[in-house]
Amino acid sequence: MSGRYERINGQDEEDFDARNNNNNNNLSHPIPHSPPPSFHSRSSSPQPTRQVDATLAEVDTDNTDLKLPWPPFGKQWYAGCTTLIIGNAAKAGIRFVAFDQYKALLVDENGNLSGPRTVIAGFGAGVTESLLAVTPTESIKTTLIDDRKSAKPRMRGFLHAVPIIARERGLRGFFQGFVPTTARQAANSATRFTAYNFFKQMAESYTAPGEKLGAVGTFAIGGLAGLITVYVTQPLDTIKTRMQSIEAKKTYGNSFKCATTIFKQEGVLTFWSGALPRLARLVVSGGLVFTAYEQIQVWFNKIDPDEKYI
Repeated sequence: MSGRYERINGQDEEDFDARNNNNNNNLSHPIPHSPPPSFHSRSSSPQPTRQVDATLAEVDTDNTDLKLPWPPFGKQWYAGCTTLIIGNAAKAGIRFVAFDQYKALLVDENGNLSGPRTVIAGFGAGVTESLLAVTPTESIKTTLIDDRKSAKPRMRGFLHAVPIIARERGLRGFFQGFVPTTARQAANSATRFTAYNFFKQMAESYTAPGEKLGAVGTFAIGGLAGLITVYVTQPLDTIKTRMQSIEAKKTYGNSFKCATTIFKQEGVLTFWSGALPRLARLVVSGGLVFTAYEQIQVWFNKIDPDEKYI
């Protein structure tokens, strides 16, 4: 990164020297070289705090061009996190509640859930999550990203985008790409829950009867389940992202044509493009979410052991 900074900074200095020499005839003293503006001065603007998780997902092209150093750890690292926290909390809550409900319907007389039934419960949880939370939020997020790339962006943030989408595209605007999003989410949940339960049962077979896994073991298993989920479902994620773009209907028509076009024109490896950033996110989030889920289950069992209220 430092090499690129020096190269770009060198070009900036050459341009500056040229402008400076042209102006020296009218000035008694040459203008001193000025260092690039500090990140603090740029980040003090209220604009970054209005960005939602969708726009934060893209690289800030202005800052990239300037090659500014990373800012010191502080509140600017969490700009836009409120919307992200609310959205992820809603999605995770729906996912786990739905999975537990389907799981209760599918367990056998001994309270055990077989592998195929785990897949079905995870699949149902993914469909429910997609319908109630994921597709609307993903549609808004993708619209925000597309709008930000346009010459004249119109949407200031997540909440500002909602009435614009409703007015211009109606209810369908919030469910654009519903089929590929639901397919991806169902595959995500089915793969993640199945992998997690499989590795959890395997790990618990090496512990004493009645002994539960610790937080470190749960985090590791959750992260491993996230890793498997990424590479199994990344093609669906790629199709979903393409189909939620503003020009998707005109460019691809439907999800099947989108997949065919990608395969013929861009190659099969394109389906796994963007897997590494998603891998980092899902491995960490998988470990954290499953660890929190297991710990909350322990607390609920202590608060309401007979499961009368919770």
